[in-house]
Amino acid sequence: MNVHLWRYKDNRSNYPGYHLSADTAGCAAFLEWLRSTKVRPLFQLQHVTSEVLSVPNNQGGLAAHVSCTSISLHVRSNVNRGHFAFSEVSGRLNLECSQQQLECIIRGVEDIDRGRGDYCIGGDEQNELWFWWYPG
Repeated sequence: MNVHLWRYKDNRSNYPGYHLSADTAGCAAFLEWLRSTKVRPLFQLQHVTSEVLSVPNNQGGLAAHVSCTSISLHVRSNVNRGHFAFSEVSGRLNLECSQQQLECIIRGVEDIDRGRGDYCIGGDEQNELWFWWYPG
């Protein structure tokens, strides 16, 4: 099972925000976690590989990046429909969003599982989430 989430250190104007890719087993596990109505524990992520980085082809797949090691999700009912905000500390990523944005994330992961991607959701540049198909 592989789920990768990363951000680029440089070249942010072309690839701002965070990037997500996962294999079939990773998509299934991540979707189960996203759809859980219970309190969500941290979801553990794998370090992004050069093969995964080649999909967006940022600087030929060689752009400097930071892999996230885990993600937590907080779905808020008292925010506007478009609310979508990341914060990161030492590789641990926190995402706070509305229920409507959670549904967009779920559709994005379903697209990854179907081999689709190359689009993003979210707000301003650093609070975007890109979806990328898994290589191979």
